[in-house]
Amino acid sequence: MDFLVEVKNVTKAYKNVSVLNDVNLKLSAGEVLGLVGGNGAGKTTLIRLITGMTKQDSGEIKLLGDSPANTAIHAGSLIEGPCVYGYMTAYDNLRYYGSLFGYCDKDRLKELLNIVGLWEERNKKVRHFSTGMKQRLGIAIALLGEIRVLLLDEPYNGLDADGVSELEGLIREIADKEKVGVIITSHIISELLKVCDRYMLMKAGTVVSEFTHEEVYEHAGDAAEAEAYIISRLGGAD
Repeated sequence: MDFLVEVKNVTKAYKNVSVLNDVNLKLSAGEVLGLVGGNGAGKTTLIRLITGMTKQDSGEIKLLGDSPANTAIHAGSLIEGPCVYGYMTAYDNLRYYGSLFGYCDKDRLKELLNIVGLWEERNKKVRHFSTGMKQRLGIAIALLGEIRVLLLDEPYNGLDADGVSELEGLIREIADKEKVGVIITSHIISELLKVCDRYMLMKAGTVVSEFTHEEVYEHAGDAAEAEAYIISRLGGAD
């Protein structure tokens, strides 16, 4: 099988403090992988390494079979919230970022706004958007280019129940219809259970467990039991 993302034996430290320790990860097309762990688990650092924003100390990262630096055009990310301009409309924000990335095709901009459900709001100033609408616009920006991989770091932060539900549906649609591989970090396990195909549990920079959605429900009869099972697997790594 050809993987969109391969992380092999990656380590990373800042000022001699280990952040990632011998981490391995694989991601397939159309798959949603949830990274689960508390603060300091290394989730955001791993996302940044995959995007090429920073460099690992050792190990190998491949994006579509090459280094992230050579394939950045194929990976979009939303890290620590969307960087959008409130005084501009949704369409103008997307067009602006498209001009930076060299993607200004009007049909594609319309398609992206339709994908994230904002075409009808395209002429509305972003300062009037809800947090969920801004998150969806951020995802549209992240999808600019020939995107095969989408990396979302804590995208549910600040969203109400409706916003979370809308975002979950959008993530599954992008994976299922666009065949984009998605990696999503979150500490809200109950929400990851609604959207992920596979889970990778991280603690103190180490992968402590990994299993599919189906494997979770071999040990759980409902969502509450599934969440408890994941928490037990994460907490049992001490």
